Formats: sequence, structure tokens, C-alpha cells
Amino acid sequence: MGCDGRGFRVRRAILAVCCALTLVATCAPAASANIGGIFPTDDDGGTAIEDISAGQNLWAFTTSDVQGGDVCVVPASLPDPGDGSLNCLNPAWGSSNRIIGVGSSWTLIEVAPLTPGHWKLLADGGSRTSVDVFSNDFTVEPCLPAECDTRISQEAAMRYKAAAGEMAISLAGMKATVKLITKVALVEQIRFAIREGGKTVGAGVVTKIIE
Repeated sequence: MGCDGRGFRVRRAILAVCCALTLVATCAPAASANIGGIFPTDDDGGTAIEDISAGQNLWAFTTSDVQGGDVCVVPASLPDPGDGSLNCLNPAWGSSNRIIGVGSSWTLIEVAPLTPGHWKLLADGGSRTSVDVFSNDFTVEPCLPAECDTRISQEAAMRYKAAAGEMAISLAGMKATVKLITKVALVEQIRFAIREGGKTVGAGVVTKIIE
């Protein structure tokens, strides 16, 4: 992950935040937060995986609306009751990660070392009327301490978080007017936080909707 890659991720994140800060959209009824799709991966920009080493970082690719949702690790055996009642208040391990932004993004979910076992990611829309989404199942393979050096993964996570911090500083006090190409359900004065790697790196409010 060089400087060029970090700059690309910062620019991509800034674009996503611009879409979420002050939104211009055609009117639509307010709806629950929603993440439409999710899969686990082992890198920023990576593809879907079924296996990952405990010495790697766990990322998630998601597609979401402006309100987003929470993402966490749950057992592969956890069933979906289909009523939107699942949540990320008690993950199988690690922490809950808030995903907010219009469109698709890669988010650092957990930093090495990971917990070995059979898991999947839960995307919780945030209310009983929203849709809970599961990723495909994946396996975290254990590695022996002598064979499992997590320093590279942890350094990569630090660079990612530093880039997110730079983005937050550069967006301080920012205001934007954005025209959306698709309808998005939202209301004025709704507040939101931007989470990266389990930490809040920005916040904003929808100030006006122009019909």
C-alpha cells in the first residue's frame, strides 16, 4: 500500500462523504437504514474470499444507502429469522462497525490477529423494519505463533486509519450540494457518523433537500 494507493482511497472516501453530507434528491418516503450487499475480503479493493489466515486483516465490501448500517462478525451457523431483528450489539468477536455512504466501499472490519473458526458477516440495517444481510461463510485459519507475523497487517491497518484521519481533517467544516442519479430515502436534519476501522472519522447532517 503505497502513497498513490492511499491517495486514491482518500479521494474515493471524500467522494462518498460528499454524497452523504448535503444531499439533493427527489422526494421519497423515509425508510430504514439498509446495506444491500456484503462480502468478506482480505484487502482494500479485494474480492470475495472463503478462507483467510488469522494473521491477516479482515475487510468488508458493502453497498449501502445514505443511512447505511452496522457490520460485525457472527457465527456461520447463525440463522436469519427474516424479520430484521438481528443486530451487532454482541458480535461473535471483534467490534461493530458503522457503514455509511452512498454506493459501494471497502471497510477495515478487524485487525490481525483474527479469531480462528467458521464465520460470516452480518449487515444490520438498524431497525426491525430494515433488511438484515449475511455475507458468504468464511473460515479463519489458525497459524502458529512462529509462523504468524501480524506486523505487516497491523502496519497496513495503521496506514489505512491514518489516511482516514487525514480525510476527516480535510473535510472539517465542509459543505456540499450533490445531485443524485437515483432516488434515496432521506429526511432533512438527519445526522450521521462516518466509521472506518471501528472508529468515528467524520460526522455531518443533511441540511436541505432540493426537489
